[in-house]
Amino acid sequence: GSGPGAPPNTAVALLLLAGVAGAAAAAAARAAAAPSLAAAFVSAAPPRIELAAIGSLRLAVLRDDETALAGTDGLVRGNKARKFAALPTDRSLASYGGVQSNAAAALAALAAARGVPFRYYVRGAVPAHLAREPTGNYAALLARGATLVELERGALGYVALRAYGEGRRGALRPPFLP
Repeated sequence: GSGPGAPPNTAVALLLLAGVAGAAAAAAARAAAAPSLAAAFVSAAPPRIELAAIGSLRLAVLRDDETALAGTDGLVRGNKARKFAALPTDRSLASYGGVQSNAAAALAALAAARGVPFRYYVRGAVPAHLAREPTGNYAALLARGATLVELERGALGYVALRAYGEGRRGALRPPFLP
C-alpha cells in the first residue's frame, strides 16, 4: 500500500503509474478528438503500459518503443513521435543543434515523410572527417534532403530570433524546434 507504513518507493511508483496512465489517457483523448493527428501514428492506440518489479519497487513502464510516426520507417518513435506528430508541417521545418543529433535525424525523417523542406542549423563547422565520409545521424540528415547551415558558435540566438521574425511576417514561418 501507500499508507504511513508503506515503503517510500511504493508511493513513488504509484505516483509514477498514475502519471503515466494519465498521460496515456490524455494522448488517447487527443488522438480521438483529432483524427488527422491519430492518422500520423502507425497505431492510434495509446502506448502500452507494462508493469514490472525490482525487489519491493513496483514500476509502470511506458512502452514508447512501440509508438512510431507513419511514413518515417520507424525512425521517429516514443516521445519524439508524440512531440512531432502535432507539428504543422505545411511549409517547412527548422531546428538547430549538434551535427550528430538524434532529434535532427528524426525531424529529417518526418520532413521527408511529409514532403516539406527541413533546414538544420549546425553548431560550429561540420568536422572534416564527417564532411568527407558522412556517417551516423549526419549521413541520415543528408540522405533525407535536409539543408544544413553551419553557424559560428554563439550565433544560435540570432538564428532563432530571425526565424521567429520571418515567421511573424509570413515569409518563412517554420516551426522552429530547439
